[in-house]
Amino acid sequence: MRTRPFATVLVAAALVAALPAAASAAVRLKTGTAAVRLKTESAAVKLKTETAAGGPVSVRLTYKQGPQSFQVSGTHLQIVRAGVTLLDANVSRPCNQCAAVPAGAFGGRSLRVADLDGDGEPEVLLDLYTGGAHCCSYTWIYRYTGTGYSGKQAIWGDVGYTLKDLDGDGIPELNSFDDRFAYAFTDFADSWFPPQIWRYRAGVLTDITRSFPRIVSREARRALRTYHRVSRKRDERGLIAAYVADQYLLGHPARGWKVVRSAMRRGLLKGFGRFDSWPHGAAYSRALRKFLRRNGYSQPASG
Repeated sequence: MRTRPFATVLVAAALVAALPAAASAAVRLKTGTAAVRLKTESAAVKLKTETAAGGPVSVRLTYKQGPQSFQVSGTHLQIVRAGVTLLDANVSRPCNQCAAVPAGAFGGRSLRVADLDGDGEPEVLLDLYTGGAHCCSYTWIYRYTGTGYSGKQAIWGDVGYTLKDLDGDGIPELNSFDDRFAYAFTDFADSWFPPQIWRYRAGVLTDITRSFPRIVSREARRALRTYHRVSRKRDERGLIAAYVADQYLLGHPARGWKVVRSAMRRGLLKGFGRFDSWPHGAAYSRALRKFLRRNGYSQPASG
């Protein structure tokens, strides 16, 4: 009669004795899994380096990138001139909620060294992205001050820019489009953007678009061709706004407003119902005039 309780005690004792070993094995298994996961995550994070050089200037950009393109941290820039390191610092973000994601994180090029003002001293251009579906690309432009480097920020929004000598004087312009037109009169997909050309001199960016009428005319013709092919199912308010802006840049605002009146007759400015929050109908013309004045395209113009 006592053998059963005694056997039970033995089994219980065996189980108790086995618990530490089982717990130890579980801890080892859990620890091992965590170690594997940590190792995998560490392997996914890569230290990337980009370099560029021009004249006496060499530049080095480093940053850590995770499995996704936007997973970037520790963006750091070093500028060396004539063998002396004059800038060695983390890259500042354009705003508190923004990131400093180099263009190279998406397979492009983040760095360029180019003389933007023709003074024989090259500037450093660092192209970055803030993150987000529709915004924003921006560029830090660093210039030599005689003792170090100072940076100026150019915000391109969604449209970006190209660096090209547009007038053949040997000095490149920053060729872009006016991102202020995004969402101003319609959704982003239907927004159009007038050309916007910038000159960089001694740390100052100046809008010189009116100095390139051939480029503006080309964009105006493209917009007008699209307007004449338009379907009533598409929203042309963004296209027409950009075309009117083009005509102001060319000094022919009446041509732009003629198209506005044509679009009104064709029913292209009436919007898409009660939930359409963008200017439509007669309010479209008023909103466009105000927008063009506020952004430097025009003075009050007669329709």
